[in-house]
This record gives sequence, structure tokens and C-alpha cells, in this order.
Amino acid sequence: MQDNDSTGLPVRPNDLPSVTHDIMTGHGLLHVVVGLLDSKPVEVFAHYNLKVDPCTKGNSEAICRAISLGLRRGIDVAEFVKQLSFIECGHKFIAADGQSVTSVADGISKVLSEYMVDKP
Repeated sequence: MQDNDSTGLPVRPNDLPSVTHDIMTGHGLLHVVVGLLDSKPVEVFAHYNLKVDPCTKGNSEAICRAISLGLRRGIDVAEFVKQLSFIECGHKFIAADGQSVTSVADGISKVLSEYMVDKP
């Protein structure tokens, strides 16, 4: 059984393996880092390789904090993928393979979909 902190959340180990995913968005290349515990995502961080406007940076941080909190509370990654997919921000990117990324949230959802048990 995993220990919980004073808020009832599982205690985060000092070291977590992670995987960095790169996904192109309408704002530029987004690096999404997924922290794993027992091969399951438990935290998400995202940042751009270039300077972006403060609003975009703040939105990506807020999205990742909310996802990480939910994952630590046991919400299935599929719920985040369902809720964040296809959100639009006006800065759409269409890749050479035809896949589009409509926002930071959509890009993060595409990364998280790789961790779904039943992939779409």
C-alpha cells in the first residue's frame, strides 16, 4: 500500500522515471514530459523550446498541474484525453501526415493517448 501525504494524495517518490515527447503545435515545438510510476503516468510537464507568450505558457502549466493532480487522485488517463482532445485555440498545426494539433491541450492529449490501456 502506498503512503499518503497530509492531503490524502499518494506520496511522490524522490525519483520517477519519465519520458519526453515532442509534438509540434501552432505555437512551436512542445516538449511534454510524462512522469511514470509502475509504468503509468502520474505527472505531466510541458514547455516550449522557444519563447512563447505568457498566456500560452501559463495555460500549458495550468493544464499540466490539473492533469498531474487528477492522475495522482486516480483519474484514468483516458478521461483527460477525452476532455482535452480537439480543443481549439486558433493556432492550428497540420503535420505532413495530416494529423492536426489544434491547441496545447490537444497536443498534450495526443501524447497522453499513448498511455491509454485501450488506445483509440
